[in-house]
Amino acid sequence: MNELLILEIQKELEKFNHPTPLAISKEIVDFSKGNKGKIKEILKRLSNEEPWEYIRGYTYFKGNKIFVNEDVLIPRVETEEIVDIAKNYIKKGFQIFDVGTGSGCIAIALSKIFENDIFAIDINKKTLQVTKKNIRLNNSKNVQIINANLLNFDFNTNIPTVIIANLPYLPTKNIKKLQDSVKKYEPISALDGGEKGYEIYVNLLKQIKNQNINLKFCIFEIEPSTSKYFKENNFEIRKDNFNRERFAIIRPIHLK
Repeated sequence: MNELLILEIQKELEKFNHPTPLAISKEIVDFSKGNKGKIKEILKRLSNEEPWEYIRGYTYFKGNKIFVNEDVLIPRVETEEIVDIAKNYIKKGFQIFDVGTGSGCIAIALSKIFENDIFAIDINKKTLQVTKKNIRLNNSKNVQIINANLLNFDFNTNIPTVIIANLPYLPTKNIKKLQDSVKKYEPISALDGGEKGYEIYVNLLKQIKNQNINLKFCIFEIEPSTSKYFKENNFEIRKDNFNRERFAIIRPIHLK
């Protein structure tokens, strides 16, 4: 019975060219428990390009369940790679700053690997309500929430520090090129990195230099089209699994 229902849903999704009909058809059946009225409502919302993750209310990141709503971006699969990069650099005793934490997915994933103190930092209080919910859900007891503009808060600058940031990085002109589902439902403020796309990272780097932090390294997720700026400023660039220049890494000796 479920197989027939899954096939029906898949056909309906294909009618309005949903990008992943096969992948989410079974998820819709499981989520709705086969209730056809609920399925009809889900399909209507999907036909209006509302992301499935927002309808369902959660997604998964590095195997961890992460609640999402329109106050946070839906975690992307390529962002999982920043966790894989970071775990090769982090040592016992380092404090970890997840700047622009959003849903908290990066901080939570790192909390499953390390017992270090982790700070999930975001400027948006509504966003941090979702972060808090996810920290509780995943029992990430070593993650502390900080409401601040980047590093504008009191912390011990003597402790060896790792800074991981997935800040708004799209040049403003690129926003109009995004999929309609992103433009209509996801928070644009979490995507728009200013005219050049890296303005917020520039501000973060200024704070790092001015605060005399015992910095060990930074890892930033970036827009590939802006990688030239980071290369010119001594960052090492790593490609994601889609072969795009997605991550910028720097140690303090290379900071200009």
